Amino acid sequence: MSPKIPASLAAGLLALAAPLYLLDSSAMLDAMVSDGLTWPVGVALCGGLLAVLLPGFAHLALLCLMLVWLVVGVGTGPAAIVAAGGLSAWSLGMALLHHVRSKPPAGAASATEAVLLGASIWLAVWGAMLHFPINVRGLYLGLGLLPLLWLPLLPAGVWSDLRTRASDLHGWMRSIPLWAWTAGIAVIGWSLRWASFPSLSYDDHALHLRLWTELLDERRALFDVGSQIWATAPFATDLLHAGLSLMADADARSAMNLALALALLALMARTLQRLGTPSWVQWLLLVLMASTPMLGNLLFSLQTELLLAVVALAGLRLALEARGGWRGQHVLGVLASAALCAAIKLPGAVLGVMLLAALALRWWQLRSDVPGALPRLRWPALLLLLPLGFVALHSYGVAWRLTGNPVFPLYNAVFHSPFAPASNFSDTQWIHGFSLRSYVRAFFETSRFFESGDFTAGWQFLVLLPLAIAAAWRRSVPAGFRLALLPLLGFGLIMFSATQYWRYLFPVMPIAGVLLAALFIGRARWWPAVPAVLVLLCTALNLYFYQDTSWRMQSAAQTAYTAAGQEQLTRLYAPAAVLTAEVNRRAPGARVLYSPDAPSGATLHGTALYLNWYAPAREARFAAIAGTADVARFLDDEKVDFIILNMAPPRKHGTPLAWLHAYLSSHGMALAREGSFTLYRVGSVPTPYRPLFDMRRARAEQLLLPVSAAGITATPQPQILASVPTQRASQARYTVHLRCASGGGHFVAQINWDAGEPYYRLVDCSADELMFTEVVPVPALALKGLVYLTARDTPSAQVEDLQVELY
Repeated sequence: MSPKIPASLAAGLLALAAPLYLLDSSAMLDAMVSDGLTWPVGVALCGGLLAVLLPGFAHLALLCLMLVWLVVGVGTGPAAIVAAGGLSAWSLGMALLHHVRSKPPAGAASATEAVLLGASIWLAVWGAMLHFPINVRGLYLGLGLLPLLWLPLLPAGVWSDLRTRASDLHGWMRSIPLWAWTAGIAVIGWSLRWASFPSLSYDDHALHLRLWTELLDERRALFDVGSQIWATAPFATDLLHAGLSLMADADARSAMNLALALALLALMARTLQRLGTPSWVQWLLLVLMASTPMLGNLLFSLQTELLLAVVALAGLRLALEARGGWRGQHVLGVLASAALCAAIKLPGAVLGVMLLAALALRWWQLRSDVPGALPRLRWPALLLLLPLGFVALHSYGVAWRLTGNPVFPLYNAVFHSPFAPASNFSDTQWIHGFSLRSYVRAFFETSRFFESGDFTAGWQFLVLLPLAIAAAWRRSVPAGFRLALLPLLGFGLIMFSATQYWRYLFPVMPIAGVLLAALFIGRARWWPAVPAVLVLLCTALNLYFYQDTSWRMQSAAQTAYTAAGQEQLTRLYAPAAVLTAEVNRRAPGARVLYSPDAPSGATLHGTALYLNWYAPAREARFAAIAGTADVARFLDDEKVDFIILNMAPPRKHGTPLAWLHAYLSSHGMALAREGSFTLYRVGSVPTPYRPLFDMRRARAEQLLLPVSAAGITATPQPQILASVPTQRASQARYTVHLRCASGGGHFVAQINWDAGEPYYRLVDCSADELMFTEVVPVPALALKGLVYLTARDTPSAQVEDLQVELY
């Protein structure tokens, strides 16, 4: 029996948090070493102090300290809501299981099955509510609290069972040497800290955050496939986030992802324990899983694969423990897992089928067993098939009703929905051929299989997984390992044959991590040391390349622990989303047109208008623009109030975007700039600019370069043409007449203000003669600007005239 926890444990943890905080946030240490080193140093120091001060509880105290630190990073408010949501799902599922089983023994219900069942019921309720304007915070909070009222009514055996499990958990932790526990906590905590980053993902701001915004604004889901063709795609992940965020009154993505990652590791440990794996091997494999770079990448966003991996592993664990046939143990849990898989993502339906097949195979393996005194499902359990079926099919029914294609926008060549082209969607960027060669290349050329650096695919899946698959067939290995092969290979091979995109395989990576335990089963006493060394090697390689999995990891995770740091990260990695927030502040309900390469309107409290393939009809209308008159008609038809454009790509002459810029030069008001993006308000009449500088008419004292009859030659060497005052203007119109003799390269339109970000724009010199004009905001504190002339990727460009006007 574990020793009694002393009353001073909480005080000791608070005292020990000081060195961890000082090390992790020290500007001096961050200047000397990378953020990746300050965290493990702090954990090691705390582990050493705990070993001295709390020798009987050092493992538990260090774990609690890590969890507290992670919760601080994702926000205590959202974390409390996520924890309360998990408790509500567990309470609801536990109550249902105890009512639909015959004579349930005390504490026999599985917590994993209860949470799966309870979460499915909540998603069914929220899914039904989406169609009515009733989605308000108070109602969600009230409904979420209802199951907690059942907690006192649960059998006493449930609580005694929880106490036993807590005691077993403490014993399991203490069975691991403290040095190994401390090192593992350092790796796991460092990996999970990346969940603290704010929502910065391209897909989040294009789609996944939209459902939450609609519930805030409309109190219902709009499913506007005309503006976003993925609006009816399986949305269980977005719905879970939207409900939790609505209750938290803040973005709960970080807290939700942290909870999912912790659940994933906990499920791995329980599954490995079920398969008879020694505790030290369990810990080794958990640390290896935490070091997988793809896990860190998924902590950044609302991509579906993290939730799908948790649900799949939970379903496999329940299938491994199933007994008693179709009315026996864990049938409802596996059914709930399969339903959630289908609700999360279309390929998840394949994974759900594999889990059901694993359950059937488990029954076949135990066909000669005598059920004994196991509880049996009673007929009321059939009623639970209704919400489970609704969860599984809801999004497909919505898509079929609104578009005529139940899997819209996929397979539109089959269903022919008018809202998308009649073709089957496939991203050819990630098609490399279904072959062993492609699989091996993914580890060395990962950037060709995912938006990341190379060598970030997770080395254990190249070095250890093939050996583990072969080892699983040995007679000395428990049959449960061979059962895990069904979802692993069934889903993995089907998914990889369809598209060689590495993130899509993550749902079965934890199952592969469980399968690695088969390597440690051997007759020779020295044998487990061989795979242990390989696991440590793969862990080291994963950590070495870990931060290459996302360019965002160039910033320290600790930056996100403050509001100022989160704002800094958002401005750096999601500048268009910052301008979206500016529109929300200025004009809620506005219609905003977004740059084709930055459809960041998911958080807009208004209507987001996209110009890329997310809105095929609007994209086609925009592509037909051939002049400023067409632009005026297009903006009028779309009732555009604001436009957010990316100024970084080179301006190409004669394109729809070039005509849009030309129109804004006379009818646009540049309101704000963030990074390379500018926010414009569309005016109904031309803006009355006043002349400030004209190269041909400027006085000699204004010019810093001589002007000939042919103008000035811009060269790769930057030259300052003039210094111009801002006269407290809010925006400037920059116009240049060019002659590009080389037929290639770029001219650099540039004004360096004495305060704020400079204006810098590449003008494509593809035409022999062209005029470029653009409106940019003048920084509020700027008093003057230096006008530069520069050519890039071409020997020269002749500047015939250059003008700057103010408003």
